[in-house]
Amino acid sequence: MNSFATSPFCRAIGLLLTIISLLAPPLLAQRYNPTGITVAGGNGQGDRADQLNTPYGVYVDGSGAVFVVDRLNHRVQKWAAGATSGTTVAGGNGPGNANNQLNFPSGVYVDAAGAVFVSDAEQRVQKWAAGATSGTTVAGGNGPGTDANQLKNPAGVYVDGAGAVFVVDQGNNRVKKWAVGATSGITVAGGNGFGDGADQVNLPFGVYVDATGAVYVTTVDSYRVQKWAAGATSGTTVAGGNGFGDGANQVTNTYGVSVDGAGAVFVSDAGNHRIQKWAAGATSGTTVAGGNGQGNAANQLNLPFGLYLDRTGAVYVADANNNRIQKFVPYVEAIAQATPASLNAGQTVALSVTATGGTAGMSGGPFSYTWVAPPGITLSANSTSAVSATVSCGVTGVQTLSVTVGDVNSPFSNTTVLVSLTLTNALAGFGLTSSASTLPCVGSATLSLSATPGATNYAFSGPGGLSQNGSSPLLSVTAAGSYAVTATAGSCSVTAQLNITANPAPVVTLIFGSNATVLGTGVSTITVPPLSNTLVLQATGGSAYERSIVVDRINGYEIRQTDSNTTGIFPINRLGLFSLTVTGADGCKRTVQVVLQGQ
Repeated sequence: MNSFATSPFCRAIGLLLTIISLLAPPLLAQRYNPTGITVAGGNGQGDRADQLNTPYGVYVDGSGAVFVVDRLNHRVQKWAAGATSGTTVAGGNGPGNANNQLNFPSGVYVDAAGAVFVSDAEQRVQKWAAGATSGTTVAGGNGPGTDANQLKNPAGVYVDGAGAVFVVDQGNNRVKKWAVGATSGITVAGGNGFGDGADQVNLPFGVYVDATGAVYVTTVDSYRVQKWAAGATSGTTVAGGNGFGDGANQVTNTYGVSVDGAGAVFVSDAGNHRIQKWAAGATSGTTVAGGNGQGNAANQLNLPFGLYLDRTGAVYVADANNNRIQKFVPYVEAIAQATPASLNAGQTVALSVTATGGTAGMSGGPFSYTWVAPPGITLSANSTSAVSATVSCGVTGVQTLSVTVGDVNSPFSNTTVLVSLTLTNALAGFGLTSSASTLPCVGSATLSLSATPGATNYAFSGPGGLSQNGSSPLLSVTAAGSYAVTATAGSCSVTAQLNITANPAPVVTLIFGSNATVLGTGVSTITVPPLSNTLVLQATGGSAYERSIVVDRINGYEIRQTDSNTTGIFPINRLGLFSLTVTGADGCKRTVQVVLQGQ
């Protein structure tokens, strides 16, 4: 057990315990910056305006002003937001029991009108109206004792919306409630002697009352926080209760207590020099401040007593042995996303971040945003919650962007989150291939050209393309020559080329007598003498020949005479038009038309 907490001095005086807001409960905060900010004191032990001497209690009003129970200076100091020194708002006239004095004050609470409520070793709670130079007794003040109108070593103080004063009556192991104007109080927790039973509070210090009227009490010697529902005759443990120690399910010498809007209990675990947060219903707590050993570094505490949780979730701690008030602010919680998270190089992606927490609590904002992208990724903006990013054509693989979400009111709340993009290059290794490198025969076959798939558009060019579709990587071709395709994906494009060759059609030569006619295109006319059995036409250029002559047309039908051979010699026994198909050695064909006319 901590020797300080069990010393006669500690038990006789009573330490503070908790300070509660007049406003609605603070909103849920998830994580805290472990580095504290000194908002009062921190200039050594002393009685100057910029010093404190063993602060026990702390309260923060709506303007951000910090009220501190400066115990060994017998005063309450008010430090305006950002001030480097404080002004005395209660006591400060030496120790004593006069109305303008305080004697070892412990707890403090400030109501909506700015009135300061202070408990002190004169067994009373004094109310100092805003700007007043002396206080009036609103609870106790009848000497130490156990009667309903008496207190013994009062500690933590809370005032509810009706003006009722709740005070930890430490020496009597109870919490008393004094209605406005009442001359005695009623017991709302404990009062059943010194012990660890559910109906007992064992050396209580801090008190908090929630909107339902439930009373939360810290009990130093029972190492727990008890919650007493309104009107209950016993309490339930909401933090600790597993003996003293530094385990996550333990607390040692609990002093201050506060509860956030989600029902999480924050408790000053002075014996472990830390502030623990116990989520509603949790069986163990997490450290939100301190917990790095006893010390005076910004991430350390030295016997934290008073505790205050403001509406933003910021935790103010009376760091007694360091003579300072430390503020620990919640981090901004942020989630970043990319739509889509996987895309092709050259495309654009939508990025957004959703932020909560920070000093604005869970309501969100005001936040600042700073986006950073790796080389090759261009942002449309870098200071808004939603931006777009365009990926350069050569960027591939997993690329990580970051966004730092800043709390406009506190740089200590800033957080940085990452978002990853998986980038593929749809045009990587792009090329154009063919089902065969050579057309079997010009004009008599079709090849299929295939571009590498993955692009969104394909633009083909060449001498003989058929059935081109802009979204298809395929093209049918019937002619030899140079073909090209330009593929597009996003803003990127690439061109590939391919040369197609073809087996030529045979060169057909017709010979009649001493005359030779080389046929290419069109119709050849040959004049022959009167028909006889000796007239022949010689064709060359192939290995097979087929002649087709239309001999008649009946009812729209043609009657053809066809003959074929391998010599290319055909008798001339009819004038008029005929077709001659010549097949070369490689199988390629050429069909020509000939008109035979008489002399």
